[in-house]
Amino acid sequence: MHQRKEVTRWQDDGHGSIGEIWYDLNIDGYASDLTATFYIEEGLDGLTVRLNDIHVM
Repeated sequence: MHQRKEVTRWQDDGHGSIGEIWYDLNIDGYASDLTATFYIEEGLDGLTVRLNDIHVM
């Protein structure tokens, strides 16, 4: 099973979000269908990665 590690960037959406990260998580060292998504936010102090969702694909 392929472990996805994907970053997508876009222009500021008006809420400070400039992108998204999709990251497939391992369970007990094995690939799984569990995926975490994060927003990438830009602020005065740099970039912040904020958890959006964890779900089974």
